[in-house]
Amino acid sequence: MVFEITKTCCFTGHRFKNFDFSDKEDNQKRFNIKRCLREEINKAIKLNFKHFISGGAIGVDTWSIEIILKIKKDNPFITYEIVVPCVGQSDSWSNKNKKEYEKITFNADKLTFLSNRKYFSGCMQIRNKYMVDNSNLIIAVYDGFSLGGTKNTISYAKKCKKNLIIIGNW
Repeated sequence: MVFEITKTCCFTGHRFKNFDFSDKEDNQKRFNIKRCLREEINKAIKLNFKHFISGGAIGVDTWSIEIILKIKKDNPFITYEIVVPCVGQSDSWSNKNKKEYEKITFNADKLTFLSNRKYFSGCMQIRNKYMVDNSNLIIAVYDGFSLGGTKNTISYAKKCKKNLIIIGNW
């Protein structure tokens, strides 16, 4: 019996506050990032990637899953997983962002809870490590100079010799 190994891709990227634009749908830079994300996701699917992982955070994590949900309508074999780093991840978010989070978690093919504790120092790094460790490809939206979780996730992916696509210059 032959088993197919599912190729998995995860996402990392900035939160709204790290971009030089606001959380407005009509922003050209935001549009460009989403377009690039869609292109890279479609390329990954053509390369037989079928499972996608996101941390579900505001910004790139949410955008990537919104794109996956649209693609999934015509490609039901696509699955996605939300990795929840801690209890109450969305507690301090706006109502709009909470609704988006509820939508993507409700529709997820898999929810992975990494802790039953409220936010604690290091929980996001544990989530990012889990995503890289369980992926063959990492798609990152990174400005090239910001410090923080996205930079650390990219560094870890390189250390692990993972395939990495960086979307920048938006």
